[in-house]
Order: sequence, then structure tokens, then C-alpha cells
Amino acid sequence: MKAAAPFGNAAFLISGATLHNLLYLPLSTGKFEPLEGDRLRDLQQKFENVGLLVIDEKSMIGQEVFWMISEHLKEARPNFAEFP
Repeated sequence: MKAAAPFGNAAFLISGATLHNLLYLPLSTGKFEPLEGDRLRDLQQKFENVGLLVIDEKSMIGQEVFWMISEHLKEARPNFAEFP
């Protein structure tokens, strides 16, 4: 399990990370790019044995950021990217 939040204070309170740090999300919307190289390998290693991502303060996240989270999680665990 990994825990994350959109802002540093909330991430600290749950002993987690910020979503942007954990998932290598861009700091400004509209500049999303798929991961590659070292960042992709690092993300895949972080999530290799993770079955659950807990997001605190999800109401503070817009749908574009949720889409970016989804895309990077698909890259992190490509074998689980599509459901049957």
C-alpha cells in the first residue's frame, strides 16, 4: 500500500508522499508526457508490489490530475492496465 495526498501538509499527516512526487506528475496541468528511462523504471519499482493506493483529500484533485494519475499507474503496472 502507498499513501499520498495532493499537498505536503496532508501527505505528512498520513506519513505518505505528495501525488506529484510519488507519481512524477507535472506541476502544471496540460504538460503531461508518458514516463521513460530512469523515471519509468523507478516508478515501476515503487509500485512493483503495491496493490492499493490511498489518496487523502481526493476532493482537492481535478479530473485532469486523476487522468494523469491513471496514466502513470498504467505505466507503473502495465500488466494490470486493462481490465478483462
